[in-house]
Amino acid sequence: MTDTAHVTLHTASTCSRKYSYMIPDDVKIKKGDVVVVNAAGNIAIGHVQSTSAGRDAAATKFIVQKVDMTAYQEAVAKEQRKKTLEAKLKAIEKTMEVQRKYDYLKMFSPEAAEILEELEKIK
Repeated sequence: MTDTAHVTLHTASTCSRKYSYMIPDDVKIKKGDVVVVNAAGNIAIGHVQSTSAGRDAAATKFIVQKVDMTAYQEAVAKEQRKKTLEAKLKAIEKTMEVQRKYDYLKMFSPEAAEILEELEKIK
């Protein structure tokens, strides 16, 4: 028996309308899945809002394919991790740059050395 998926298409022409599509027997579809569908002769991407057992009379076309979002999600996670690590490195670099300036000041200015010593005590 063919089950039905209720899919919302998000395009300019459909304005987020909900449609029913038949689910191929060998495909497991659940709420939240991203699917490729045939929408008025065009390929469209939609989000499964719900599924129901049996065939809905409004469902006249099959879902073309379930979209595997794994590679995309991994790429996004890697990019976020990269940005986090780069931000941490930048913060370390800034701290080291300030420390180098303080060390330089200590070497050539006794007054700066006293000020930095007092600042260190306050921290």
